[in-house]
Amino acid sequence: MSQEELNVIEERLSAALDLSAGHLAWALGLEPAKNSRSTKRPDVFMRYELKVPNGSIPFWRRDCGYDTLEAHDTLELCASRKLQALDAFCRHPPLLHKRVRKKGVQTALKVLDRQRVTIPGLGIMKDKLPKKEADAEGFVYEQDGVGSGKKVLSPIVHTAAMAAVTRCSLALGRKDHAAELTRWFPAAGSAVLTLANDNFKGISHHNLAHVWEALEFTARHVPASGPTTAARAVVTTLEKVVNEGFEEKASESSWSYAGAAAAAVRLNDKGLKAKEVRARKKNARQYRDHFVQKILPGMNTTHLCTCGPVSGLAPLAEHLHDWQLAKLVLKLALKDIDLFHVRPGSANPPGTTDELLGGAPQNSLAGAFVRSPPQLHHEGRAGSLRIDDTATCFSATLAALQLLRSFAKEAVANAASKASSTKMAADEL
Repeated sequence: MSQEELNVIEERLSAALDLSAGHLAWALGLEPAKNSRSTKRPDVFMRYELKVPNGSIPFWRRDCGYDTLEAHDTLELCASRKLQALDAFCRHPPLLHKRVRKKGVQTALKVLDRQRVTIPGLGIMKDKLPKKEADAEGFVYEQDGVGSGKKVLSPIVHTAAMAAVTRCSLALGRKDHAAELTRWFPAAGSAVLTLANDNFKGISHHNLAHVWEALEFTARHVPASGPTTAARAVVTTLEKVVNEGFEEKASESSWSYAGAAAAAVRLNDKGLKAKEVRARKKNARQYRDHFVQKILPGMNTTHLCTCGPVSGLAPLAEHLHDWQLAKLVLKLALKDIDLFHVRPGSANPPGTTDELLGGAPQNSLAGAFVRSPPQLHHEGRAGSLRIDDTATCFSATLAALQLLRSFAKEAVANAASKASSTKMAADEL
């Protein structure tokens, strides 16, 4: 690609990122909607899914703990998706330069810091584990509804909260999350052990990969005086289970973009032995090759949003220095923007229909990423826009932009090195 083409792609990705950030901030309650007359920031975590029933007024499903969710959803999935959306937002610290967003994220962290109080919108609480694990603290929810007293330590909810608090604290320049991680990792270990005792049957492969990705990130921020060895042991266990499941099944259901993203993080470790580097590169290439060779050929990318795969493949392309994969990733990212991104004051995206967005307030949906009717039908949620739809595409757009800038920087460095070598050769002559 020429420099001019790279500049055009960067402008498109940057514009989409800024626009989707606005919708995500509003959906999370971090700031009021644009053009809203109210200056009051909405309550955090109080939006989850916009439902647009045929011929009826659109409405938001809000509270994971009290709203009646459809059969395919649970409090566990609802809460984890909201937390992952906050984590995604904090992956781009420049967003917090805007004062209202910074205050919004500070409010979200304050809410998550409450002890033994059910958090409105999420339906979870932070609580100490039983006395036998007195130093452990986890994010739990109550089975059979808020008030039942039957507390559940969900691996995906707990680790999503760990990652969101850690990522947002870092984005704000705070360091108080480090001490909390020393209490949260023992709880994560307990949750993973419970899964292991059941041979990991109680969680999907994709959600298990999400748990691995969250712990892979947070383990790097446990203070030296904390449970670093135990933290790494938990991460290593998950890495082994996720990758063994992927390699043994070698099917579409065993490929996870969260697993690909975690594999990319592992590639970035410093001070590894040559054998470890080879093993990790092999694992990363398996994630790449399986998607490109076995999954992508069977996908109708016009009907299917590929933001998930992009968010996992982009860091893989960057760390593997794979320009061919990078071009594929950028092509998919731009395709998703063209087909599924809602722009202010324009017609609905080509990938959706008037029925999905026609009755919804335009100012609240500008910047959102939607899904096509065939994909929604396949997922059993016709007429639905969920917070993770936009959060996943926000992460994908950010990852694609970082990939583009990384390769542009590398291309400049290579050109300078080539020019220098040419000059040296000329001087020798």
